[in-house]
Amino acid sequence: MSMLDDSNGSSSHLNHLPLNKWEFKKVTDSTNDDALAWAEAGAPDFSLVIADKQLSGRGRAERKWVTNPGSSLAFSLILRPETPEIPFINRFVALPALALACVLKEKYQKTACLKWPNDVLIDGAKVSGILMECTWQNDLPIAIIIGMGINVNQGSVPNKNDLNYPATSIEATIGEPVNRWDLLSSIILNISHLRTKICSPDFIAEWNDHLAFKGEWVRLSAIDQNQEVKVLGISDQGYLQVEDHLTKRHTIEFGEILHIYTQ
Repeated sequence: MSMLDDSNGSSSHLNHLPLNKWEFKKVTDSTNDDALAWAEAGAPDFSLVIADKQLSGRGRAERKWVTNPGSSLAFSLILRPETPEIPFINRFVALPALALACVLKEKYQKTACLKWPNDVLIDGAKVSGILMECTWQNDLPIAIIIGMGINVNQGSVPNKNDLNYPATSIEATIGEPVNRWDLLSSIILNISHLRTKICSPDFIAEWNDHLAFKGEWVRLSAIDQNQEVKVLGISDQGYLQVEDHLTKRHTIEFGEILHIYTQ
């Protein structure tokens, strides 16, 4: 039996968490689609949708995110932004990424970093991706959906030919299988804690502390892809700050890192 198939296990691991509601689905098309519909129906802040298998999991730029049963972790968290949080909405994509990085360090002594804007890397390989979506009313965000997929155990990493970036699993990096309920529980607790700092400069400082490729030359989808830029850091708005070979600085609001140069 898969660990996420055990409803008693889910209750014992999730009932103590600061969740208002949660739903577990053995199979679904997309936890983000489920969470969006649930948010539209009035789901409260800190409601969670978990699935053991996704048939149409979505990554960034409409890429497919593979969620294999028994080995992957897929969930979407509904957050209702409070008024002071609204100016910092772009920071929310880093919430689960930083939470996972903290858990990996605390529980498994493994250092992870954040590949802007929405991936978590271990030893240069992708272990997790995040998809953030919002529902709006009168130009104000009324619900933030943070979807997260994690390659946890053996069998979670797609075939190499299906990858657009090198990938790994947590089990492969630490050398032992991971209980997905324990991992999910720890991530949710860390998200709750980190959210209390999301309006603070400390949040951006922590993001910059975990930023991948800082000081390195990369290519970005948002700039001429033949042009190399140096990664400087994350701005207060959650944008990527880079510098070109002419020392001109650029602030990148949308895009992703396509290629890394080792020197």
